[in-house]
Amino acid sequence: MERLSPVFSTNKSSNKEVEHWMNSLKEVEQVLDAVEPKLTSSGTKWRVVAQHIKDICGDLNQIFNKEDPRYEVVQAGASAAHDFDVRYLDIHKHGREVSRLLEKMQKYRQEIEEIKKEYKESDKYRERYDHYKVKLDNLEKKNKDQERIERNQQKFKDAEAAYSSVCADLIQKMETIWKKHVSIFAEAASAVWKTQLQYAKALEAAAAPVIPYLQQEDEEEEQEQQQQHEQSQGAENASRASYEKTENRFARNSGVAPSFGTASEQRTEQSKNVVNSSKNVSETSPTENIEA
Repeated sequence: MERLSPVFSTNKSSNKEVEHWMNSLKEVEQVLDAVEPKLTSSGTKWRVVAQHIKDICGDLNQIFNKEDPRYEVVQAGASAAHDFDVRYLDIHKHGREVSRLLEKMQKYRQEIEEIKKEYKESDKYRERYDHYKVKLDNLEKKNKDQERIERNQQKFKDAEAAYSSVCADLIQKMETIWKKHVSIFAEAASAVWKTQLQYAKALEAAAAPVIPYLQQEDEEEEQEQQQQHEQSQGAENASRASYEKTENRFARNSGVAPSFGTASEQRTEQSKNVVNSSKNVSETSPTENIEA
């Protein structure tokens, strides 16, 4: 259909429902733009981890006292790092979850691009509708040449029907394509986690030779913490016993029942006892002492 430029106006008609679905599809594209490169590089992230572990364990294995029994853990670590590197390459080479998903996303993108082309083509129908709408409005305002008005009325009705039909078809297609994003996004989430778990399981399997050493270290650390706790508890109990023994001896000498309050309360009580003892001595009359 040939394009017709608006005769008397540059205002554009628009179908709100068509625009709504077009905007919704653009939002889907934005998500695809963000997700696709991350999915593509997700495997390489584990490659970095594998190489990182391998480099560290390789460096540690260069210089060490091989007569020391603890050298075994260094050797086990280097062996596990190499094993994980091999396992990673196997998963990366044969894993198809992400690649299949990326292919599906590309096909989905093509569908969106096709509907965007149809959306652009619908402009021809919109322009024709706007052309006859403006032209008819102006002819009716002038209120002359009735035959010409009737002729353009029919052209306007035809243009309006064609534009409405195109919009209805677009709306149906856009909604159908938009709804597909749910299954694709769900598959993407599953593929991401499935792949990550494959790498994680490969790391755990490769680390099997190192696990006994890690468990032994944890047990030794736990025992050390327990011993420190017992020593601390023993010292605290000995200190309390010594304090109670001193308090009881002081109480017997002063004739006051022993007190096991707080340290502050105990010091206050001791001060009172000393003051009372001094007061009793000072209140004894000298005369009474002489007569006695």
